[in-house]
Amino acid sequence: MADVRYITAQSTPSVKSSDGDYLALQGTRDGALFSADWFLARAMEGRMFGVNIGAGTTPVTGNGALVTTTPDLHLYVPTTVAVIPAQIVVKYEAIGTESEMEVVALASKTADSAVTGTALTIYNMRMDAPVASLCTATRTVTAGLTDPAAGNRLEFFRAGHPLADTPATTENDRNEHVYKWAAMTNGVPPIIYGDGSLSLWAASQAATHFIFFSWVELPISRFS
Repeated sequence: MADVRYITAQSTPSVKSSDGDYLALQGTRDGALFSADWFLARAMEGRMFGVNIGAGTTPVTGNGALVTTTPDLHLYVPTTVAVIPAQIVVKYEAIGTESEMEVVALASKTADSAVTGTALTIYNMRMDAPVASLCTATRTVTAGLTDPAAGNRLEFFRAGHPLADTPATTENDRNEHVYKWAAMTNGVPPIIYGDGSLSLWAASQAATHFIFFSWVELPISRFS
């Protein structure tokens, strides 16, 4: 039977300024061990990234109906890295006359390194940005995409709201049109091994929306 002990450092934990040093474990004085979750550890490492579609008070007009070759967000994953989705948030700001809204996220081994659309800036979620993403993010894709729904692929998130009446009428639930997926609450996420892609559709006629997507990006060598 293992016997694990640590030196309590609840008020003033030991901190090292470099990698490769031994460090005492941290825990409470009654024996409860502290540990960081895996996604927080990757963010601290500088390996978690994110993109925004729309910002501040300015939403983005989506592509409308769900067409698999024109997603509202496309992330190209090159051969040198693997991507693990962490969180997706889609908030509809306005919708048209269509009676259904649908949010779909798809992981795929099909990949296109360049598509027609609006390039997105990929941000490191550690604000000093010690690592640069090697992926390419594009919003409101209009052309040039090989169908990511063909071949080895998986829809890992689908949500939506079939409206009982037309959006032009008053609805008590209008402010509930926010759809979220998170690996830490929704289960094991897919691993998109490059070449590969992630596609996201926020489908609704004449809709405007805000989208946030974050992911962990690791070198392929971490999986070998």
